[in-house]
Amino acid sequence: MLWALIYGIGTVNMVSWFVLRQRTAPARLLGRVVATTRMIAFMSIPVASILGGVLEQHWHNMYLIIAIAGALRLLVGLGALMSPLNSRAGWRNPDHS
Repeated sequence: MLWALIYGIGTVNMVSWFVLRQRTAPARLLGRVVATTRMIAFMSIPVASILGGVLEQHWHNMYLIIAIAGALRLLVGLGALMSPLNSRAGWRNPDHS
C-alpha cells in the first residue's frame, strides 16, 4: 500500500509538472523548454548522489539526510506556491500562442 501511495503521488507530481510547463511555455519554445528542464533534472542526479554520499560519510545518519532532502523539497514546493506559478499570470491561451 505504501509503494502504491508513493507511485501515485509521483504520478500526480509528474503530470502536474508537465501541465504547468505546457501552460506557461510558448508553443514555439516548448521543445527547448522540455529539453532544458530534463537536462537540469538529470544533471542533478550525480550531484545529489555525491553530496548524499559525502554527507552520510561525515554524519553517519541517513535518516537525517532523508529528512533534510524532504524539507528542501517542501521548501521548494512552498516557494512555488507563493510564486507567480500559482496564479493565472502564467496562463497561456492555446488559441493565441
